[in-house]
Amino acid sequence: MVAGSLDQVLKARSKSARPIIRVCQKSSYDVFVRIVAVPTERIRRGDVATVVEQHPAPRAGAEPGYSVEVFNAIGGTLAVLTLPESSFECLRSDEVLSVRILSAHAA
Repeated sequence: MVAGSLDQVLKARSKSARPIIRVCQKSSYDVFVRIVAVPTERIRRGDVATVVEQHPAPRAGAEPGYSVEVFNAIGGTLAVLTLPESSFECLRSDEVLSVRILSAHAA
């Protein structure tokens, strides 16, 4: 993962005991994260998703997960996914969002 990634946030979280959803949160209900590639859903690494729900770790030693929704540029749902916490990175203030053409195959 890149500098400022979720790994760094997780280390900080272990010290603060705050759930990751609060670290990436912009307001009470708007949480945006970059996501890993999910080629079967045409999702590329770095696409932006909105957190819908947080899921506790299924067993001791396992990581928690999140259900997220990925949208196209005009708000249509591309996918609703449930992935482990390590699949996400927080957005940073020094990043600019951009668009891409939704191809048949995510690279």
